[in-house]
Amino acid sequence: MKRAFFLFSALALVLLVSACASKNKGNEKPAEVLAQEGMAAYDKGDYTVAIQAFETLRDWYPFSKFIPLAELKIADSHFAKEEYDEAIVGYEQFEKMHPSNEAVPYVIHQIGMAYFKQRRSPDRDQSPSENALAAFSRLRSQFPDSPYSAQCADEMRECLRLMAEHDLLIGEFYYRQDKYEAALARFEKVVEKYEDTGVHKQALDYIEKTRARMAKN
Repeated sequence: MKRAFFLFSALALVLLVSACASKNKGNEKPAEVLAQEGMAAYDKGDYTVAIQAFETLRDWYPFSKFIPLAELKIADSHFAKEEYDEAIVGYEQFEKMHPSNEAVPYVIHQIGMAYFKQRRSPDRDQSPSENALAAFSRLRSQFPDSPYSAQCADEMRECLRLMAEHDLLIGEFYYRQDKYEAALARFEKVVEKYEDTGVHKQALDYIEKTRARMAKN
């Protein structure tokens, strides 16, 4: 009797779950409709709505032909909302999952731009500029003929300028503290590692003064 009751209960549970699944499946929109809704929202600037539509598409139809589009536009929507860390994660995931997709040069460019948008003044940590420069350099190395490689020249120069000024400021700090070896290393780094972005003359002047101070000690 107990066994029969257990089997009946189990069967009833299975039928209930199946009924709910069928009901939910019937309420689902086709992948193509979700893609269209997501693009319509994105084009109107409704990025939160776009993310919702594309995330629903991704969750409901993980093997759909629209998945690359959904993943890319989720990242683009975060970028448009100035949610740069989320955008970077999305772009990196896209490149990992679709390494041969024709959008990869664009994706690498956008990773660089997401870091570049977070750049800081020379007196602060320059990790965003370093990461942006690394992404742009990788883009040019892997896809030299891509139009996106030509579009990042100004951003690369700006990253180099910020990084050079950052090292110059550190060198000046060491110089004022009479830590001449450390100061000299920073000034030489500015000249040797970075192309001239407007601070080479200052660095060269400091190198001359620093060596003169070191010779006296």
